[in-house]
Amino acid sequence: MKQKTYSTEIPKEQAFLIGFPNDQEGLDVSFEELKALADTAGLEIVRTLEVKLRDINPATYVGSGKVKEIKELGAEFPDLHLFIFATELTHA
Repeated sequence: MKQKTYSTEIPKEQAFLIGFPNDQEGLDVSFEELKALADTAGLEIVRTLEVKLRDINPATYVGSGKVKEIKELGAEFPDLHLFIFATELTHA
């Protein structure tokens, strides 16, 4: 009789990292820092996206078209649980 084995490894939560480059700091610094923080928190970054903002939408930070794009890109990962924005977000 064959024994069935089971993994005891806890899968990492999947996350989508969205960054906003600026002229002073650049994107690489914040992306690398957030990737390191995510790794420390036990997250797996499955997708990243660089967003160049012309204006900040007070309701969603990014425009409605970018919200739709982020949603569609995130849908490619059925186990995705977390969207991380590399900027300070506040509630409306």
